[in-house]
Amino acid sequence: MPDSGRLDQRSEGMPDSLLDQGGSFEDGERRLVVTHSPKRARKDARERERRIEKLRARLESGDTPASVSNRGAARFLDFPDGKVRLNEAKVAEAARWDGLRGIVAWGCDEADPRDLVVQYRRLSEIEACFRANKHDLRIRPVFHRKERRVRAHIAICYMAFCCLQHVRHRLAAHGDRMSPDRIRRALNDLQIGILHDARRSRTFGLPSAASSDARKIYRTLGLKWNPAPFAYERRERKKPS
Repeated sequence: MPDSGRLDQRSEGMPDSLLDQGGSFEDGERRLVVTHSPKRARKDARERERRIEKLRARLESGDTPASVSNRGAARFLDFPDGKVRLNEAKVAEAARWDGLRGIVAWGCDEADPRDLVVQYRRLSEIEACFRANKHDLRIRPVFHRKERRVRAHIAICYMAFCCLQHVRHRLAAHGDRMSPDRIRRALNDLQIGILHDARRSRTFGLPSAASSDARKIYRTLGLKWNPAPFAYERRERKKPS
C-alpha cells in the first residue's frame, strides 16, 4: 500500500545518491521510492527564495531571535551568543531536496518502483476527481429534499464532470494541462450581454472578450469564439399540442 509526501528530511541509512538520482531504499518493513520532478524543483526553489528574502528583511530590521524563529524559519538560522544569523550552508542543504517526492510502500518488496509510482499517480487522479466533484462542480452538499430533484442534481453534476474530464484529456493530448478550476473560470468568463434598442425595436448580443485559456479550450475542441456583436432575434417557443 503506497503513501506519498514531499521529502524534506533524511531517513536513517538513506544514501546520498537518492538525493541526486532518485531510486528505491529499503527501511525495515517499509520501502521508500524517491522521484524527482524538475517542475516541482523550480516551484520548491521559488517558495524557499521568497521565505529567505522575507527572513533577510526581518533580520535587517533588527527583529529579536524569538520573533524570527517563530515563523518556521529556524532551520535556516544559527544563534551564536544570543544573536540570530542566517546560515547559508543550511539553505544550500535544503536546496538539495528541491523536486523530491517520496512514496512509502508496505508489503511491496517485489514490486517494480516504477509500478509503485504509476499506482500512486492513479490514486492521485481518483482523489483529484473527488475534489473536482465536491469543490468545482458543487455536487455536495445537496440542498434538495425531493428524491427526483436530488437525482437530477447528481445527474447534472456527473454529466458536467464527464464534460470536464473530456476537455482535460483533449487539452492534455495537445500538451496543455489545466486544472478543473482553471477550466471552469475560463469558460465562466465567456458571457454574452443582451442590448435592446427600444427605438428601433432591435436586440443585439455583445459577447465578452475571450481569455487565452478560453481561446485555447475552444481551439482544442474545434470551436471558435466570435467576440463581434450580432443581431439577436427572439424566437417564440411553440406551445405543446
